[in-house]
Amino acid sequence: MNRTLIYFLLFHTIGLVTYGQENPITKFDLYGCWIWERNTDGQPLEKRFYKRCEQSDSKLVMMSSEFSILAFNKAEIQTTTPFYCFGTIAINGTWAFDSNSGILQLFYPKDYLVEMWEHLREARPELEIPNPPVHSTFRIIKIDNNSLEVEKIRTTKLITNIE
Repeated sequence: MNRTLIYFLLFHTIGLVTYGQENPITKFDLYGCWIWERNTDGQPLEKRFYKRCEQSDSKLVMMSSEFSILAFNKAEIQTTTPFYCFGTIAINGTWAFDSNSGILQLFYPKDYLVEMWEHLREARPELEIPNPPVHSTFRIIKIDNNSLEVEKIRTTKLITNIE
């Protein structure tokens, strides 16, 4: 009886140690190319599913939704611009990730459409428009090998100011 209790406690402890730990998301998990696939199950627009670019289904891909997380806080962001007949271009931006809150922010380059951002700051002084301007903000809910489940956050506030 005593031996069975010891084995039970030992296996119970090993199970808790092995499977009971929270697996935090690190910035290294985010490296690579991600693309937003359209919801087919009626999820709200704030909840999005990004797949690795090489694993995505081209029929479900949303236009101008691709971004690449690179080393040294560099990012390549696909965006639509009115200067090329609303064509899609890739711009080099930056990114920041807060592992405590799971918030990922993508930033435009500091010199991207400077005149437009200055005009917008003058026209709407109540808006807090940071420099570099924020492209998008996500809260990461879950990450798998080839899938990223995020919640889109609509805000213009910064986590950190990237130089």
